[in-house]
Amino acid sequence: MNIPLYVISFERLESLRRLVNWAKWVGQEVVILDMGSTYPPLLEWYEGCGVKVHKCGRGAAGIVVNGLQKEEGRGRFYALTDPDVIPMGYCPDDLVQHLLKGALREGVGRAGVALDITNIPNHYQHRSRAIMTEIGYWENRIDGEWFASNVDTTFAVWDSWAPQGIPIRSNYPYVAEHTTWHLDLANLPPDEKHYVERVNRSNGWHLGYRTPPSATWSAESRRRMEFLGVTEACECCK
Repeated sequence: MNIPLYVISFERLESLRRLVNWAKWVGQEVVILDMGSTYPPLLEWYEGCGVKVHKCGRGAAGIVVNGLQKEEGRGRFYALTDPDVIPMGYCPDDLVQHLLKGALREGVGRAGVALDITNIPNHYQHRSRAIMTEIGYWENRIDGEWFASNVDTTFAVWDSWAPQGIPIRSNYPYVAEHTTWHLDLANLPPDEKHYVERVNRSNGWHLGYRTPPSATWSAESRRRMEFLGVTEACECCK
């Protein structure tokens, strides 16, 4: 079953370019949903990017996707992501089909790709906060392939018939990089500067506006945090 990958786009160019290049490489159909971008290089890139671009304004992406699915007779399943989630080099090319297999499991509403937290550079000012939040998503193992874990607009396949189904995330090697965690906030590239100027603070993970995590980690998660040089008392989370 071939399903489209919808990419929510707003002001960011470089990560979107990388994601589209990956999709072309593996033969994955991409549909870009632009949420009212104004960044001139991005708008110019759209003209020759070679994939469908829908100008949606600042509406809810889920509503737009459901409308497109019905309009084009696409069926119940689709993949959805932000542009800053890029499959790792070792991630198999059949990522979307693997996530679809997860979404087809009984009781599952969406299946997302896991995010790598082992390679976040020290220069990323919210490294400890990102690791402390994400490490909990690796705790609730279902089997050798999946973890029970929350999924939002992380790269995921959704079942539009089961919006209340449980969310799951993949295990290795189906892992992606969250490019935002690799930014140097003191030296942002031009598209990220433009994005920061326009984005709503509630959506800006790399801006550090999320409330510090309060979860109780398992002993295994604490060992992983220690290995990655993170403690609960890290300065960024006080």
